Amino acid sequence: MFDHFQTFHANPWFLDISYTIGAIMIILAIFQFIAVFIKSDELIQFKTSMMFWVSVGLLIFFAGSLPYWLIRSYLVNFPEIGNGLVILQFCLNYIMYICFIISFKWGRPKLQYI
Repeated sequence: MFDHFQTFHANPWFLDISYTIGAIMIILAIFQFIAVFIKSDELIQFKTSMMFWVSVGLLIFFAGSLPYWLIRSYLVNFPEIGNGLVILQFCLNYIMYICFIISFKWGRPKLQYI
């Protein structure tokens, strides 16, 4: 069990690659959702769509943090740039969670009756 944890410390590129692949897949899924959403009638009431706000939050977070994760292992040599990008990462987190809060505050869940 503990040998798996050592893989992450011995190969930091593994974390970068897995995060990058996951982020790209999420971004593609969000673009697909937005394409369907734009063609639907729900676009008129986007303010009350919970999925819209969650998708916007995730898109902003992953699109903003993906470049940081791509160059994260190289930023070890440049701590002044890395510190600024860490602050950017915190700001992206705040924006994403604000979109989640908007979703839960203003959004109306889509009720499906069986």
